[in-house]
Amino acid sequence: MRPGLAKVGALGHFWAMMSCARPLRPAALLLLTVLAAGCTRPPLPDSAAAAAEGPYPELVPAGRILVGSGETPRIDETSESDLAARAALLRRRAEALRAREFDT
Repeated sequence: MRPGLAKVGALGHFWAMMSCARPLRPAALLLLTVLAAGCTRPPLPDSAAAAAEGPYPELVPAGRILVGSGETPRIDETSESDLAARAALLRRRAEALRAREFDT
């Protein structure tokens, strides 16, 4: 017990415990601050605020979306062979790297 703290029943014991808890006060304050900050609503980004103020988007029929834009597809008849050739090239490169000895 610290000098000057006379143990007077439960109240004296309480004050003795509180004097030991002083190093924990900054940690408790930090925890309380973090918890309080977690309860606030985060601000919206500028793009969300601008989108909320802008005009409502145009509604289009689902058929127009499903048909596509009329552009040529990105995958064509040669895509499969091109992809297989690229995969074989990458496998050869990986095998060459595995066979190589690296200085550490």
